Amino acid sequence: MSDAACDALFQAACDCVRDEKHEKKVYHDDVIGMVHTDFDFGMTGCIGGIVFEGEIETEAGDTRVKYLVQRHDLEKARKFMEWTHMSFDEFVERMKEKRDSHKWN
Repeated sequence: MSDAACDALFQAACDCVRDEKHEKKVYHDDVIGMVHTDFDFGMTGCIGGIVFEGEIETEAGDTRVKYLVQRHDLEKARKFMEWTHMSFDEFVERMKEKRDSHKWN
């Protein structure tokens, strides 16, 4: 996958966080598709972050992706783009409460 496609997927993840949405369409020259998240925390090896998944189309063909976005990367993006003054931990708790309030018990 190209660097531009990876950047577009990261931007989609940032948009999900900024807009407090669980999915985001991705339209870019190098990648088209849909990214979604439940804002769950995941690990791969010793690296952890919010899990994002997507069904995308690239020059190489259609594929599914699953990736992590680390807290410090989201914090940098949040400060750079001036999204919100809400702390990362407060945001994650808020999104979990929203998700849990919609589940059938």
